[in-house]
Amino acid sequence: MDNPSQSADIRASSSTISTPMEGAEPVEGGSSHSSTFCPESIAIKASSIGIDDLSNDVCLHVAEELSYKMRELIYTSKFVMDRHKRTTLTTNDVKKAMKLLGGCEIFGQDSKQPGEFVHIPGLPGEMDLFVEKDTVIDVVETSLEEVTYKQRPEPYIQGAWIMPEGNVEEPMSVPANSAYYRAIAKTILTGSPAHIQVALKDLRTNPKIGPLCPYFLNLVALIVKRLALTVKDESRNINLINTLISTVHAIAHNRFVDPSPYYPVNRAVESLLKIVIETNVGSTFDDLAVRFRAGLLLAKVVITWSIELKWQMDVVRSLLQHLLDPKRPLQSHYGAIVALTALGQRTTTYYFWPVIERYLPQLELRAAKDADVMVQHVMAAILVAARSTHQKDPTSFGTASPNKPLETTISIHNLSLHNGLYSGTTVPNLDSFSTVVLLRAQVLLYPNSLSPGSAMLCANPNSLDDSIELPVLVISC
Repeated sequence: MDNPSQSADIRASSSTISTPMEGAEPVEGGSSHSSTFCPESIAIKASSIGIDDLSNDVCLHVAEELSYKMRELIYTSKFVMDRHKRTTLTTNDVKKAMKLLGGCEIFGQDSKQPGEFVHIPGLPGEMDLFVEKDTVIDVVETSLEEVTYKQRPEPYIQGAWIMPEGNVEEPMSVPANSAYYRAIAKTILTGSPAHIQVALKDLRTNPKIGPLCPYFLNLVALIVKRLALTVKDESRNINLINTLISTVHAIAHNRFVDPSPYYPVNRAVESLLKIVIETNVGSTFDDLAVRFRAGLLLAKVVITWSIELKWQMDVVRSLLQHLLDPKRPLQSHYGAIVALTALGQRTTTYYFWPVIERYLPQLELRAAKDADVMVQHVMAAILVAARSTHQKDPTSFGTASPNKPLETTISIHNLSLHNGLYSGTTVPNLDSFSTVVLLRAQVLLYPNSLSPGSAMLCANPNSLDDSIELPVLVISC
């Protein structure tokens, strides 16, 4: 690109062209400068645009100035041509010269082919003429052509994600990536537990799986969707669903990758949501454990992977709809409460607690009709949500003594635990998972209500996900 200093040098050099030519006779009554344009042509052009009374002196000076500008343009165009080491002067050279000289931009005449001229012989005593050859256009053929004219849309701004690695080739086109994906996918679907653990560990620690993350997330979404379509009246394949949850869990805990820019992240969120609120239920222990893991992982993915606000609101809205639907099983209600609690205090404060008063009558009605253990699970999940909100904002629930239930805005009956027992009755046939959840709710709400001999702290019980950081009480007897 030519800079302004070069333009100044060009003008300085071209100024030598405007000096009087050697042997040129001075024009009578005018300047001694030579001119390639006659003053008569200037007068004729002026009269054609409405300027009639133009003196001969003015026409002479305009002709001289026009000749000077023309020579300057020719010299600058030749300079641009020499800079590009060419011997043919092109239209682009003239355009650049006009730009350097501060002239108007030239439109048209961009053909790279030289112009064709037709020779018209002049009459005796006159000069010959050369006229540019016009292109012959067949109007009939042109009118019958099928040409699609595209209207340019309105201007807009669109963002695009540029990968830090640059413009790399498609990940699956690399043989090593394709082989790695097939091996891990086969292990996840049909491998033994030991092989699955090795594959999940590699997904959690491998720093080079960034380009393959969308494919693994798509695999999880596809399997969950297929399971939802094929298994309608039967219990879910808990082992396979646990493996799929562990796959997303491993990618989410890999500190070397960030799949946020990829669209399959939204599909993974949708798959976890399906697992949380699935209507097909299995055994109490396995089904609740799967929903518990999926709910916690759903919240982590939504927060960590920068899911769009619209998707976040859709997730919260779907959880609330399933929670307030009396036709849904209590297992779905339990998963929805766990996910809403894991999404944080803002979600529980603005979305969960305003609807809990509508939900509790439904829960009490179910408890009155059928003494189901799942009612106790759901109540315990609500207690955990209450405790988490109270820890973040103690003023929102009022004051409470260590051994006295908190006077909250919600009313939960029949959950007054003391020393691991219900008031007046024993724990009604609760399995280990139910006991763990209920005792967790009790110790979080009333930390001094359990005697030291009735329970002990266990940091990571085998029955729960290893990502849980809350202390868990397990009965020692």
